Amino acid sequence: MRWHKIRALAVMQVYGQSSLLAFQFLAVPAFLATWGSELYGEWLVLMAVPLLFSQLNVGFGSAAAPIMARALHENRSGVASAALAAALAATTVVVILVILIAWLVYLCVPLSFAHNWIMSKDEIYIVLGCGIIIACASLYKDDVYCTFYAADQQPLGDFIANTLFFTEGVATIVMLLFLRAEPAQLAIVLTGLRLVLICVSVTLSFVKCRSAWRLRGISFLTLKAALEEQRSPALGYFLDPISNIVQNTGVVFLAGMLLGPVAAATMHSHRLLGRVSWQATAAMRSMSTREVLRCYASGDAEVVRRATKLAFSAFFWISTICALGLFVLGPAFLRFWLAGKLARDLPLFMALVVSGFCGSVLMGLRSMLQVDNRHAKLAIVEISLSLGALALITAMFWAHMPLYSSGIVLVGLYGLCLAVALRHVHTEIGIPPSAMLSEALTIMPQWVIRRIRRRTVASGKGT
Repeated sequence: MRWHKIRALAVMQVYGQSSLLAFQFLAVPAFLATWGSELYGEWLVLMAVPLLFSQLNVGFGSAAAPIMARALHENRSGVASAALAAALAATTVVVILVILIAWLVYLCVPLSFAHNWIMSKDEIYIVLGCGIIIACASLYKDDVYCTFYAADQQPLGDFIANTLFFTEGVATIVMLLFLRAEPAQLAIVLTGLRLVLICVSVTLSFVKCRSAWRLRGISFLTLKAALEEQRSPALGYFLDPISNIVQNTGVVFLAGMLLGPVAAATMHSHRLLGRVSWQATAAMRSMSTREVLRCYASGDAEVVRRATKLAFSAFFWISTICALGLFVLGPAFLRFWLAGKLARDLPLFMALVVSGFCGSVLMGLRSMLQVDNRHAKLAIVEISLSLGALALITAMFWAHMPLYSSGIVLVGLYGLCLAVALRHVHTEIGIPPSAMLSEALTIMPQWVIRRIRRRTVASGKGT
């Protein structure tokens, strides 16, 4: 990979993660100062279900990206168009199902859970409707962004995705702090922004990857063949975000439904801070995935194993440093951040820091397996364990156990998933867990020793 591409990708990753962190740390105080903990908790509960759908990865867009890249490199635009058409068709089917499910829920499910809420019935329906529109528009994002990757325009794709989030974040802060917007007003503005930015993304995608958008003349048999080729890797991409949704948004939703809106706001705010290590390793995951992909292209298994161990070491130490920083500084920051609007739950926070550490290392290992589409089995195990953990948390909340009990369950969940991932890397790539851990524990001390020796030699030469 060319160095200017690496620099561009690194800049986009830093831009995206810094925007995300800034919005998260500013949004919670803004929501609490404008709406209070009760109304903010109601907003989180209502937006949780649309957020579940918006975070889904239908999988066919992600699976189509390498197929389209290879086809365009070989000047087979027909194959690239068929892959894109298959991804769009699969996403459209899912969007139709989401709309039908939302309509059935509207007809059959009463709003009895919200009988004592601050929001009116009309506001609740407006927020939910706007959330569903945002979710349906978001489902197409992977289909659009795969064209940027296929056309070797990854930095542009990342820039558009990050700008989408940044714009919505700024609009949210402005609407809350300066315009004192109500939930329905904020939902309508965010929906309009999402639709406009998705249209801009499609337009730029058409300009940069026009050959892949030539969808005319694709036969049913061609479309069927493309769907069959993408089906297997798409399953793994589809299951990955589901387990993440269950582990995060699902717990916030359950806290709000069974323990009340304030519990949802408490869980959400503590979870955001506890997952800083996960966000800190996001840029490393993106960069290391591309570098390991180059190693796979070389065909040298030893090079692949070496690159995987180095990547795991990076995930391990970044996560460790973030977790230690949160243990030391997190409680004081929570007191300042929540500003007395929400009570601190230190046992919950500490449990979420540990689960965030395990989760960030787990996500790094998963990205190593995704490079060669070897992650489907791991994804199935993760979703099974996640559903079991969610059922246990539901029983705990139903029995009115404290919030930190869910944090303990999440620690066990991520720990089990991490152990399974290490074993899966051993099976698929040939690296024993002991070798992975030994590399991670020795690489940092060795690096520190080398730095000290260089400084000593340099100072000796200077004198």
